[in-house]
Amino acid sequence: MQLSVITVALILAIFTFIVVAVFGLGSGAGRQPSTRLLAAFLLALAASLLNFLYVVSGWVEIAPRYALLGNSLGLATAPLLYLYACSLAISGFRLRPASLAHFLPAAGVVALVLAAYTFQADGVQRAILHDPGYPSVLNSLPLQLGIFAYVFAYLFLAGRVLVRHRALYRQQQASTGTAELTWLRLSLAGTVLLAAIGLVHALAVRRWPVGGLDNAFVAVEAAASFALGLYFLVQALRQAARPPAPVVLPGPAGDMEDKYGPHRLSDAELQAFAGQVDACLRESGAHLQGSISIGDLADRLPMSARDLSQTLNRHFRMSFFDYINRHRCEHAQRLLADRPAATVAEIQYECGFSSKSSFYAAFRKCTGMTPVEYRRRQQAAGATAPPPS
Repeated sequence: MQLSVITVALILAIFTFIVVAVFGLGSGAGRQPSTRLLAAFLLALAASLLNFLYVVSGWVEIAPRYALLGNSLGLATAPLLYLYACSLAISGFRLRPASLAHFLPAAGVVALVLAAYTFQADGVQRAILHDPGYPSVLNSLPLQLGIFAYVFAYLFLAGRVLVRHRALYRQQQASTGTAELTWLRLSLAGTVLLAAIGLVHALAVRRWPVGGLDNAFVAVEAAASFALGLYFLVQALRQAARPPAPVVLPGPAGDMEDKYGPHRLSDAELQAFAGQVDACLRESGAHLQGSISIGDLADRLPMSARDLSQTLNRHFRMSFFDYINRHRCEHAQRLLADRPAATVAEIQYECGFSSKSSFYAAFRKCTGMTPVEYRRRQQAAGATAPPPS
């Protein structure tokens, strides 16, 4: 085996993923669907990385028999990522026997690889590996495109779940950070990019069957898989320490004005409720809590969480997340102007923001500038103002 930086990194990553997966399954949380799916995803990713290791180390030239099995098993990462996203995002999610249907195409590819490659003679295996024009079903363009279509379909489904979760989460929660699953959306985007590179690799090698080009693509995919896998692992472990608030994903919703049905409030009720909500925040400062949900705020008001959500959506044209952040930013503006000795970090936490990135993003959305820029402008305006008479 030829040891290189990529080879050593792949060995460490494979070992880490397997150890974490086994530990997770053996822990007290091993019965939870999210833990099982995370472990299965890490094992499938380890199988895919093992295939890269098999190739970049040069071992494939000595014993090509198992060259395609790792990638075939790695196909399970796409449906596993989708199911893992569902387990974090959807309230009441459970693994059922029917969930195995998601893996039937991947199982079919594994069976095909075993029959058309692994159990074939050594010469046939080498021909399939090095000659894209060799007459084998594994080299057929329809099969390769079908495999990528399978992967992209599940990545699309996972993305749709996360987008709908984010929209509904912001209707119900005002907290930020890992609970919003931003890290998982970033991981999904990286996986889509990696799959796109794989598709370009497959098509390029068919068009220009040059060994150097193939090796370059393999090295890039191996390095990208290693980096993405470690990022996913670190963030997933952080997420496990702070589980998100799952939401109930409804069916296709109609227009906002019609979705409330018989519970739709009149304009007069909306106006009255809006005044009560604003007054509650001014008097109680509930929005300055680090974590507050729409249910928490509704408990302070003479209205249900459903009526509060409708008031925010229809009267203020905001989600609960944006409404709370608007009031937090207004409070931050006053503190930035009135307390020049206070640091931006102190003001951030005092206003209920859990991270610098969430504070800056919300503040820029409300004012068009960062907190530091806002403070500088306020100080400049105060310095040039005429003295009071």
